[in-house]
Amino acid sequence: MVSGLIPDFNIQASSFRVGAEPWRARLGPGAGWVPSTGHSTEYLVIDFGEPKVVTYIEIEGARDDERWLSFFLLDYKLDSNEPWKNYKRRYDVQVSDRAQIKS
Repeated sequence: MVSGLIPDFNIQASSFRVGAEPWRARLGPGAGWVPSTGHSTEYLVIDFGEPKVVTYIEIEGARDDERWLSFFLLDYKLDSNEPWKNYKRRYDVQVSDRAQIKS
């Protein structure tokens, strides 16, 4: 995503605030993606265009605000006609003293 190889229009979200559109979810300087609500049901959908192997996911919170994820779930599908599947890890991964990825 950082490289911009995934076009902005392939990054969708359940909602967003103006100025914090889904494509801003890329790492680096900028506003970042901010959903229009603080509900835990908010999500991003990233269309890679074709099946890809994802080796890691890196997230960052807002540098000027205390906004960050405390956990997230990863769902995937290989074909648009398939139902979403939950990615299941073998164990929980501690990412910092303030956040933990949970299955």
